[in-house]
Amino acid sequence: MSTTSSADIIKEEVVADELVVVERDWTDAEEAKARRKLDYGVMVLICLAFFSLQIDRANISSATTGTIFKDVGITSDQSNTGQSLLLVMIVIFEIPSNVVLQYVGPARWLGAQMMAWALVATFQAWIDSPGSFFATRVLLGICESGFIPGAVFYMSQMYTSKEFAARAAYFWIGGLVGKASSPLIASKLLVIKLGSLHGWQILFLVNGLMSIAIAFLCILLLPRSVTDSRTLIPGVKWFNDREAYILEQRVILDNPGKRGGATIRIRPSDIFQTLQNWRLWILVLLMITLVMPLTAIALYNSRTVKALGFATSQANALASVGVWAGIPPTALAGWLADRTQRRGLITSLFVLPLVILTPIFYHYQATTKQTADKWTKYTLFELIMAFQQPAFINLNAWAAVNALTPSERSIGAALMIMASNGAQAIGSQMFRASDAPLYLKGMKGVIALFAVSFILPLVAIAVYSWSNKNDRGHAGKEMAGQQVGASGVEEGKEAVVVKSFKYCL
Repeated sequence: MSTTSSADIIKEEVVADELVVVERDWTDAEEAKARRKLDYGVMVLICLAFFSLQIDRANISSATTGTIFKDVGITSDQSNTGQSLLLVMIVIFEIPSNVVLQYVGPARWLGAQMMAWALVATFQAWIDSPGSFFATRVLLGICESGFIPGAVFYMSQMYTSKEFAARAAYFWIGGLVGKASSPLIASKLLVIKLGSLHGWQILFLVNGLMSIAIAFLCILLLPRSVTDSRTLIPGVKWFNDREAYILEQRVILDNPGKRGGATIRIRPSDIFQTLQNWRLWILVLLMITLVMPLTAIALYNSRTVKALGFATSQANALASVGVWAGIPPTALAGWLADRTQRRGLITSLFVLPLVILTPIFYHYQATTKQTADKWTKYTLFELIMAFQQPAFINLNAWAAVNALTPSERSIGAALMIMASNGAQAIGSQMFRASDAPLYLKGMKGVIALFAVSFILPLVAIAVYSWSNKNDRGHAGKEMAGQQVGASGVEEGKEAVVVKSFKYCL
């Protein structure tokens, strides 16, 4: 049986003027067993859900290497506009979606969203005009809005702050696998013609049906929370009473602000208070400067590879390599962030390869013929693709762990994803048809934005460090503890005074 120190046994906190006693009356072995069920059950479903979203969002990049432009009657710039419309819809509906999520519960709302976008993604196989193309982009944006911050909030209620970055990395790896699989699947499907269906239509149809199956699975099996782990299968639940108790109490012990279950009521005052947190806006600005160039690179991945002189099917298969190569650094970034608790330094560290590689790629593009040294250029570009996610994922986790209350965490996550999607809408316009095929003007913007994204985490570290030393006025920051006396706790057990909240650096 494992042992625990007396400092871990009891915490007595005042939360919303109510005395709450949290007692660690379980062993490390019991906690590890319950956490494994959470990791290999619920987390796998959440990762599958993100896989589904990325499959349906990324396949447009592969479809543009086929005959969709000619068949639907759209141009490259109109394709960019369609992607921008999708992202603008996500920005508009991000916070409303998360407000609804808090009322109905993450599991049910996320499952409903998945089924909605899966159906739209399937039926976009029959678009036949610019109008129908734009309409499906708008509908996909509405249906997908709020999913990522909702899933992040859902996970954050189940894991401690020291576990969260690694689980966030697993979640994003699920998305990376979807993004990497999309061009591989496309390389096989785009060359098929089935009756009147072109390859891009078959691609949309197959991806959409995959997403419908995953949505059905998540609706059936996702639990409302660790304490209400029932599925829609009668009599089947994820955790027994002891496991549910351990999973709930350990999270409260880590952060009393997570007390209260899987749903909360977000008031306008909560939104206003979160928006007043000026520190959060530094991370929002960083999100924008980082995501804009990442979007431009990712959206033109398949087209850039094809422009180097590769055939369509080969280009789509080769374009997946960088995304697959991004999985190890993404996992490493999450592990390092949890291990060191220095999320700002980890963010800058994983932006650094982008700062180095993009000018080298630009130099090759500007000084050699388009198809010359194509394997060197391809390797450089896919290395850039490999570092697409680590800093971005860590940035989201950084914002989440620096939120004290569930409402601040939910609204902050929505704000970060709104910034991300707004930046994607702008980033999708950085490479213009007039700048094709080398996109040298766009690459200059990419280089500048990566440089800014390397510096901003260091600024945020300085601000958070200053706040930890000097600022005691942040609303809800002080979580005062009191000595255990007449609270009814057994004598002989040691009470711990909860220290003032400290921002993670």
